[in-house]
Amino acid sequence: MRLSCHEFNDNVVRLALFVLAYNLGNFLRRLVLPVAMARWSVTGILADYGKAPELSYDEANYVVGDGRVPVFRNVACFGGRGDNIEKTVELIRAATPERRPAFLHVFVINWWNTPADLVKVMEELGDGYEACTASQFIDLWRRSGP
Repeated sequence: MRLSCHEFNDNVVRLALFVLAYNLGNFLRRLVLPVAMARWSVTGILADYGKAPELSYDEANYVVGDGRVPVFRNVACFGGRGDNIEKTVELIRAATPERRPAFLHVFVINWWNTPADLVKVMEELGDGYEACTASQFIDLWRRSGP
């Protein structure tokens, strides 16, 4: 948020009004949500869309929220300009720990990739890897009994 007032006290008031408006809007939005949505919760977080930071497996995968919400950081990115299948396979293998099961979040940029490209990556990786949707990913993690 840009603060455009010249005086500090004016900026404080402006920020307080912004926070009040945000909270009021959030409260009103909740009043019109279906009742079933009140029980929704976060089951997992897939973070770092885009280029992956260089992280170890343990840095990339951890649990928050009293040990109930897994966070999976992106360990490889497929599809940026200049990326190729071989480089993607290399990044995924480098991020894979020896212990199993292992859960790796790989971001795929859909603007430059086709389903055929994804099939090639999976073929290159071999039988030790499975592609799945985000909801399947979280479910597999839960069933693994972390």
